[in-house]
Amino acid sequence: MGVVQVETFDVDVSSNGVTHTLTNALPSLSSGFVRNTNPRGHSGGQVGSTGNAGPDDMSGYAYVSSTTELTLGRQVGTAKVVGEVWRYTGAAGGLDEFIVRDRLEVDITNAGPVTSTVSGVVDRNKCICFITGKNCTQSNQNNTAEMGAIAYLNENSELVVERGTGSTTLAVFVTVVECTGANWSVAYSKPAFGSGTRTLYTDSRGDTGGSPTIDWGAAFFAEVRQSGGNGSNDAIEDMSFTVAPGGASTFVQQKDSTAANTGSGFVYVLQNGGLSVGRATASKTIPNNNSYLNETFPSGIALQNVDEACLEWSVFSDGTGTAHGRGALCARLTSATNIQSWVHRSGNTGTYAYGVIDLSGVQGVEPVIITSAPSQMDIGDTNLTIAGSKFGAVQGTGAVYISDTPVIGSGTDVRSV
Repeated sequence: MGVVQVETFDVDVSSNGVTHTLTNALPSLSSGFVRNTNPRGHSGGQVGSTGNAGPDDMSGYAYVSSTTELTLGRQVGTAKVVGEVWRYTGAAGGLDEFIVRDRLEVDITNAGPVTSTVSGVVDRNKCICFITGKNCTQSNQNNTAEMGAIAYLNENSELVVERGTGSTTLAVFVTVVECTGANWSVAYSKPAFGSGTRTLYTDSRGDTGGSPTIDWGAAFFAEVRQSGGNGSNDAIEDMSFTVAPGGASTFVQQKDSTAANTGSGFVYVLQNGGLSVGRATASKTIPNNNSYLNETFPSGIALQNVDEACLEWSVFSDGTGTAHGRGALCARLTSATNIQSWVHRSGNTGTYAYGVIDLSGVQGVEPVIITSAPSQMDIGDTNLTIAGSKFGAVQGTGAVYISDTPVIGSGTDVRSV
């Protein structure tokens, strides 16, 4: 078993707030975090209601409050909150370790930015700021741009939260996770809302710094968020976009053709040589009010254990009205072969870009990358022997990754990375 496990949750959350007991206890508060899989970073919409929705109706958040429990809440009514809980079970200081540095609730009353101190960050360029939910007091359905928010670390390792517009209070719940292990790398982008090829950077601010080298077969979009635009950019189509792999340091962003959000997004890409990724796209009319859908499983991925997998999920809806739950499709893996999404309200066309990530190869060891066939290779249940390489015989145990694409060097080199 790998050193990263994932447990999913699907909770109906009332305005009084609820707690949710985890099936698997976290080793510590610093080794587990919530990942909200809603493409907008809040709830999936009200349960039992299909009416048009304002920011207060779409509110919803979740965070780890103890090693055995989540705390969830929202502004009004009852809504669906869906997501993942990641936990690290490997050795302290391990090659695949991540550490939760801080959990913060940031209140923003205008466009911001609001800056907050974060505890314990060592390398901001290996951190992800997960927005695990939002809670807004705004009830005007035409002011939904106030629900938009992005979060990132600035050059001082401080948390920055921004939104495009706002006159009422938006509480943004953020968990800052530092991927401390050497096998992890993180890339960032702060693109304008729109469509096109966007640049990724190695700097946590997302609009400056060096160029990463992304292997999209071992990397995924860990967090995709968008700020609202100005007060006129508040239709369904204005509130989200999809993302897909591009080149080694780029990705492809797509919005609805008539969407007019004037804000920006923030995208985090997480890479590890132990990951395997399968992806799919879809465009379809969103069916069936207050119901679950089973999405088409991506080809090219075969999970052995759903507890060692996670979801890459981005969706937008067309439409110029205020039925905002239509575009806020939350989803999770319910088995090793099934993706389940929840629909608050049917109608309009949803555009989906999503993926399934196999984490079973994240073993807490240094991957052995074979860039070309050596003269002899024997693979047993637990041992790998490589002979005849230019570096002599190499033996090891644990996870083995074989690639026909050179990662380092060329020819008959066999190297660890």
